[in-house]
Amino acid sequence: MDPFPSAPRKIGIGMFIAAVGFVIMAVGSIGLPTPNDLAHTTGDSALLPICS
Repeated sequence: MDPFPSAPRKIGIGMFIAAVGFVIMAVGSIGLPTPNDLAHTTGDSALLPICS
């Protein structure tokens, strides 16, 4: 048996890792202000911490 995975298996593994990364980013962005919310603020208020 070959110790290295085949090319299609490598592609599948890479797609799985990318999907996990996307889920992490999507869950981490819950509750952040949207670009529309930021457009209606002044420049300085967008830099204030959320939990102050």
